[in-house]
Amino acid sequence: MTNEQRAQFKESLGVARETRDELVLERTKIDRELMQQSKVIAALSELLGESIDSDIGITEATLLVIRAANGPATPIQIRDELRKIGYDIDSFSNPMASLHQVLKRLEDKGEIREVKNSEGKKYYQFGGWRSLMVGSPPPVLEEGMSLMQKRKK
Repeated sequence: MTNEQRAQFKESLGVARETRDELVLERTKIDRELMQQSKVIAALSELLGESIDSDIGITEATLLVIRAANGPATPIQIRDELRKIGYDIDSFSNPMASLHQVLKRLEDKGEIREVKNSEGKKYYQFGGWRSLMVGSPPPVLEEGMSLMQKRKK
């Protein structure tokens, strides 16, 4: 590989990382807005005595809560946020056991990661190894070079 090729690859890598970071930030903003709208729906549904019409599963709801959080959250905080958005976690025979199972599965898949405080208390946060992947795999080099050219103009 020539120095010129190496420089082009490095520049493409920088553009790809910048684009990824922008997309992750955009996704975070959307997730937070989804959480806010879910809370509004839950509050208005309760006020009107209507049921919350949601076909979202516990895994998706949990991931939404974690993505929208301002920082690491304990399983109890996650459960409480699920309730706030109107997710009926209490319909499970053992809600916390179900939630812990979901958290473990999301961690195993690389969607979230566990962090511990100085006392060893477990928290979960968005940012597992797969969280940086937005949609499909990274674009091929030619697409990266095309993006780079567009940005220069």
